Amino acid sequence: MEPIMTNLFLFMFALLLAWLVEGSFEYFVNPWLVLLEGKPPLDTFVPKVKPWLACAVGVGVVFLTSLDLLAYAASLADVTMNPILSKVLTGIIIGRGANYVHDFWKRLKLPDAP
Repeated sequence: MEPIMTNLFLFMFALLLAWLVEGSFEYFVNPWLVLLEGKPPLDTFVPKVKPWLACAVGVGVVFLTSLDLLAYAASLADVTMNPILSKVLTGIIIGRGANYVHDFWKRLKLPDAP
């Protein structure tokens, strides 16, 4: 497969995963957190825990699917990276959502990108 198609498929897969993580978080996790928002000791806790939960879901999905954006980028630069660290960082990117993945991909200067 041509390198440009490989890059496109990797980007589309990462975007799809980020979209699914973002959507599933909104539908399955957020309703439970909304129930806790009106409780006095949890009022300040709930807004702080949402990004961490989304990050954990993103990292979990990345480990389950073996997607590794940073290892791919490192291989383009002929650099080796710790596989666990690169998957955790990829999970953080995926956990941020589809817009963040798109922005990350735009900033990543691939040598064979149009």
